[in-house]
Amino acid sequence: MFPSLMVSVKPTLQSKEYTASVCSKMRSELDKELKKVLQLPPNELTEWLIQQGLIRAEQKCHTHLDSNYQPIPFQLGIYSDSSKFPNSGGYVWVSECCGQRHLSVFAGSIFEGVPHTPKTILKLIYHWACQTSTTNIAQWVHVTMNYIKTFHTAMRAVCIASVHEKLKGLGGDKKDVEVAIMTLGTSSNDGRLKQVKVEILGVLDQEKNIVRLFAAEPPQKILGAATSAKRDYRQILRPLADWVDKRSVIVTDLSIDRNYLLELGFPSVKQSTARSDFVLRIVEYLSSSIPRSFQNVLPALNRPLIQQYLDEISWREAFGPSPLQAFKNFVIHLAEITKLELGCKKG
Repeated sequence: MFPSLMVSVKPTLQSKEYTASVCSKMRSELDKELKKVLQLPPNELTEWLIQQGLIRAEQKCHTHLDSNYQPIPFQLGIYSDSSKFPNSGGYVWVSECCGQRHLSVFAGSIFEGVPHTPKTILKLIYHWACQTSTTNIAQWVHVTMNYIKTFHTAMRAVCIASVHEKLKGLGGDKKDVEVAIMTLGTSSNDGRLKQVKVEILGVLDQEKNIVRLFAAEPPQKILGAATSAKRDYRQILRPLADWVDKRSVIVTDLSIDRNYLLELGFPSVKQSTARSDFVLRIVEYLSSSIPRSFQNVLPALNRPLIQQYLDEISWREAFGPSPLQAFKNFVIHLAEITKLELGCKKG
């Protein structure tokens, strides 16, 4: 088993609303919807994929230009003999400017060049959304663990792109945004911290229930500096400038020097103390949910890979608190990426 497949990223921020029974009902609804899709013949499935935006509705030739110096569009055709292009039910892009050359209908999509059918890929997206165990995925979908690892990496890439595009501007004018830092590391048998792997910055928009997470290398102490000046927050707090609206009220505990927050351009800072009448949810979240996600596999993960999973956690908290929402929102976000014009080569 690959260590990266043992990370568990369960959304918990909305667990009161999305209880186990609610998620089970929503998964049953998803099962019914997907079953209908998987029963479609290949040509109708291709049409459904185009409608969902999971494969492109248009393709253009980037070798030849029309009279207006624009790329010449391909024509979507369908062969009466679907065996020529079985996975698409006969659908193919035809280029009239390049000697009737063909381009796969799946070009520029997640279905391009993969060793599995579109139905298998949809099943894998479903099981990723539902967080089915990798052992069961391998048995039920008949794919290797290595392919599951590769596929889940692609899923995280979509999550990362969506999180960085959509989950910014947290807070707002006089809106509270909680900020906290936690160390994540391996422990000895007696529970004492043995080695710090990374520091994690947690940022929670209280009103929108959105969390952003950032993993940084453990801080290096400055030799010869006074004890109070040994901590440098610049690295760990760097993302705040991009994530949080400067008009927000930063709510944190005494572990973060408010002067650094002021230097970052946040004039409103509220700090909790042992006698404060409010408890930071982000502190509880960082100390309970995050360690469980990386339990038993942390030593095998590097910081960039940990960051990938932190972004997936943020995505699931915002867009996938239930299997149904995870699947539908993932399809939407994947479609947004699929339509980007990155340039396709004719095959």
